[in-house]
Amino acid sequence: TRIFAVSPAEVYVGSHDGTLSRIDLTRNADRVRWTEAVHSEPITAIVHASNILYTASEDGTAKRLNAQDGATIWTHTHTGAVQSIAVDVRGNVYTASADSTVASLNPEGDVRYTFTHDAPFTHVRVNPNRQAYAVSEDGLIHRLSVDGDVMRVIDTEGSIEHFVIGSESIRTHAYVALSTGEVVRYDFDGDIVWRFLLHDTPLQGITLDASGRLYTIGTDGMIHRTDPKRVFTSLDAGAMSVANNSEGHVFVGLEDGTLVKLNAAAETLWTQTIHGAAITDIVIGPDGFIYTASADQHIAKLDENGVVDWMNSEHTDTVSAITIDAQGHVYSASADGTVRKLNADGDTLWTYTGHDGAVNGVTVNLDGEVITAGADGTVRKLSSTGSNIWTFTDHDGPVNDVIVDSEGRIYTVSDDETFRRLTDNGREFWLYSRFINNPVNVIPVRTLTLDADDNIYIGTELSGSVSPTVRRIDEATRVSIFHNFINTVQSDMFVRALVNTFIIVFVSVPVSVLIALLLSVWLNSIKKFQGFFQTIFFLPYVTNAIAIGMAFAVIFNREFGLINFFLTEVFGFSEGLNWLGRVSVDENVTGIRRQLQLYLNLPMLSLMVFIIWGSLAFKIMVFLSGLQSIDKQYYDAARVDSTPKSRVFRRITVPLLSPMIAYITITSFIGAFKEYTAIVGMFGVNLGPPGDPDRLITIVGLVYKSLDEMGVPGRLSEAAATAIILFFMTLVLTLFNMYVSKKRVHY
Repeated sequence: TRIFAVSPAEVYVGSHDGTLSRIDLTRNADRVRWTEAVHSEPITAIVHASNILYTASEDGTAKRLNAQDGATIWTHTHTGAVQSIAVDVRGNVYTASADSTVASLNPEGDVRYTFTHDAPFTHVRVNPNRQAYAVSEDGLIHRLSVDGDVMRVIDTEGSIEHFVIGSESIRTHAYVALSTGEVVRYDFDGDIVWRFLLHDTPLQGITLDASGRLYTIGTDGMIHRTDPKRVFTSLDAGAMSVANNSEGHVFVGLEDGTLVKLNAAAETLWTQTIHGAAITDIVIGPDGFIYTASADQHIAKLDENGVVDWMNSEHTDTVSAITIDAQGHVYSASADGTVRKLNADGDTLWTYTGHDGAVNGVTVNLDGEVITAGADGTVRKLSSTGSNIWTFTDHDGPVNDVIVDSEGRIYTVSDDETFRRLTDNGREFWLYSRFINNPVNVIPVRTLTLDADDNIYIGTELSGSVSPTVRRIDEATRVSIFHNFINTVQSDMFVRALVNTFIIVFVSVPVSVLIALLLSVWLNSIKKFQGFFQTIFFLPYVTNAIAIGMAFAVIFNREFGLINFFLTEVFGFSEGLNWLGRVSVDENVTGIRRQLQLYLNLPMLSLMVFIIWGSLAFKIMVFLSGLQSIDKQYYDAARVDSTPKSRVFRRITVPLLSPMIAYITITSFIGAFKEYTAIVGMFGVNLGPPGDPDRLITIVGLVYKSLDEMGVPGRLSEAAATAIILFFMTLVLTLFNMYVSKKRVHY
């Protein structure tokens, strides 16, 4: 019935039969650490604080438990079901019960106070000031002082389904989810900040994140995230269009022909009925006047107070869109198939009739040239006098909107699910089709707009089970031919993959080359069992890497692995290390220490051991071959001179093996940059410990991850960009190694 997650690796689950279980998600088997019959009826709430568990149950009890083993520390009993439980910063416990009482208990379980009401309580929360908020079935919220006195009563005038509180400094605000689907925010004094219908059905849950953002989920299947300072206002009719001016005023056109002006706080400044039908578009002119288009076939010009300056009625059908140029000329597009240019007084200068159907959009560039979007699937560019310059016909459906940015670039959206950029001469520069993800629902792209920085915002239509979306496509991504590379290197996953790859490359290669060289010298010096040891060391080279990785996963297993066996049984460790477990980072640690915790951890260490061991075979084989080809007279001469072995190694062996060392170093760096198989072998395709996917992802792993998601448009391009970046990194390091080897290698 209830679940409480301490971390992605550990949860506590309460069930209908009153049992409570601790689940360790880092284990591959035997994940249930313990199960205790804590209550005799279903558990209604679980809270975890400072390694202590607090539970509430329909059996009328609230309990404090030891989180390590589930042992009961104390029990408090109500005469009715305990619906909710909360804990303050000092460990005091608050319970809300169906017996119409709220009890406050100290950490030892003794009653501090009891508050009684004439209706059952359903929720209790406590703020940082240790003031309790108690919610009852009659829709009231009681804010209680530290001593249990009533500080304020809030009447929500509804049935409260869910309730959470948040804090800004020391002042607490409350969010109430009503059975109607409404969410209400109350301030510290109990006054309504805003009230808005977020869902069309009752809510299933409501919560706040660490940044104070509100999340709600309803039985309508929708999840909303709301900024805590978000301002809502209710309108008397459906909103059809919106615009804002430089002073922060917002103009909203309604479906009944009414224009509403709001300030930045969503307070209504004035309301004017301008049209006899829906207002389809609103534009603010350079002179500050407001221009509106309507389904009543009219175009209107209004001053900032809502007074109509003029109205043009020459269109014979819905006016779909309007735009204004720097000289104050008005351009209109209509369902009657015409485009009109009006002067600042509302008089028609010219009319274009070249579209074969409704005209959905119109825009104008800095040269006074007009670009139109038609339901006939065409985009047309007209001169400042209304003559056709070119026609673009590659859209497979109605073109719904068109805009032009400050550089003259043209952008269009269409029912064919595409967003395109056209050149100034009417050729397609690129096509964005990330909307084509769903074979069941066609998702028309309805509208687009620009901000002051030429970033584009595009909006899609509700289609089947696909909700309407708004997407931002920034200027840097659109205009740069390297946008795939920019997207790739700016992603957090690429940074993680790059750091992991560099750790593997610059740690495993030097260590493995040195170990292989020393082992080769030792093998070359022994006579007995030389062939046996050569075979042993060569086995990893001919064994499947995935199989070896699985074997290493067993060796490093926390519960029964060989490494932990030696640590506990031989070296006296109290418990084994979680070599392959989720990486935990101390939230209080910042800077370089935090980065070290993120990247230099036990899973990375165990992976490095596997990679180094697996790479020794080939290196030993090459070095051993080189050692056996060295002329023995050099060693004989050194022996005659009683040269120490260390000096023989540095002055004879290493210089004469330098070509082999250079070859091994270069190929090892190339191989390390491509590391992927070892990670899959030890950690599986998630490329990380359980509950911590992609923790050990490398550049090659990122390529495969993108290819796995190639059904999502853009992923294939990102995979290609990542592969090219990897190629150039490998090339640069290889050229550097070759440059160094020219001075250090003796042939």
